[in-house]
Amino acid sequence: MSDRVLVFIDALPYGECERVREAVGALRFARPVQPGFGYSVNVKSELFAGLSPDDAGFLNEWTHRPDAGFLRLPFARLLERLAPGGSLPGRVLRRVLGRASGENLRNIPLHLLAHLDRWGENAYERGYSHPNLFTELGVERFLYSEHGGDEGALGALLAHLAVAPPGARAFLANAHLDHVMHADGLDTPAFEAALEEVSRSLRAIWAALEERGNDPALCVVSDHGMAAVERTVEVDLERAFSGAGRRFGYFVDATMLRVWCDEAALLGELRGHLEFLDLPGRILAPQERRRWGVSSEEFGDLLLLLDEGVMFAPSFMGRAAAAAMHGYLPSLASQEGLLCGSEPLAVSGAEGALEALAVHSALRAHFEGAAADPSR
Repeated sequence: MSDRVLVFIDALPYGECERVREAVGALRFARPVQPGFGYSVNVKSELFAGLSPDDAGFLNEWTHRPDAGFLRLPFARLLERLAPGGSLPGRVLRRVLGRASGENLRNIPLHLLAHLDRWGENAYERGYSHPNLFTELGVERFLYSEHGGDEGALGALLAHLAVAPPGARAFLANAHLDHVMHADGLDTPAFEAALEEVSRSLRAIWAALEERGNDPALCVVSDHGMAAVERTVEVDLERAFSGAGRRFGYFVDATMLRVWCDEAALLGELRGHLEFLDLPGRILAPQERRRWGVSSEEFGDLLLLLDEGVMFAPSFMGRAAAAAMHGYLPSLASQEGLLCGSEPLAVSGAEGALEALAVHSALRAHFEGAAADPSR
């Protein structure tokens, strides 16, 4: 039986496709991948479970839940005044609360935790609540989160391939490149070093597969690319409106602002305020939200997406700006990930980027051994 391995490289841009193919010459077939809307937590659901945000039931990692919040802290506003988020006492307090609650609280205002809740799920982690490639097809997973990082996961995969019977089905998740791009940006020595590590890992995997001699197939996929952050903006709805958490909810992601409000008049005022601020971005129209699979009202009554290269800083995810970011409009070339295979890719259409939802069927075909027509 043919051995089949899928390698996920978080944030590997399509622009680095040739480098990947140079690392493993057998990866002859390649296409750009257009990510879905939102961040990695949603794109992974599209790639590995075939679910848009509307179908998965979540957008991004946190949501507004006014009556069932994540953590109710007595005297939360007083704590914020005594230990501001950017101060050493504030960082220590958040670390303590995070360990106690089991969640990274990032830079979320403490007084809003009573009205916010964690809801995003990583589709390749164990415990994901929807059917997915790994549970349905019996794929062995080697995750950096379970092996102390990328090197540990790679070592575990190679050890598995050394003893597994023919017909191995395995998945490796790699995340270091994403971290480097956020911290150091694009076209930097750290970025180049991380790319070389990716190439080295792929060469090692292919060598192990060739040594087994079971007509192997290797597939490499990423969820998105990135754009350099060139400008930051700030938004604080509580400077202009009272009742945050009770009368309205909001969440400031790195490139996105979501607002929830059941009061029509107040919602109109919130919209007007955002339009007055003239932020470099736009509030998505209903047809756009349907197009990107984020039409659910649970995702917010207003969804404002920043322009490419712009980032909220501070945001609820951190105080400082990243060097590079994703989560912009999915159709931008900078956001494209990639799909490479040693066999023809089981996808329809000969040109252009593949939407992440369409890539799901190609990944399923890879594990099932259903190669496409080489002319595609």
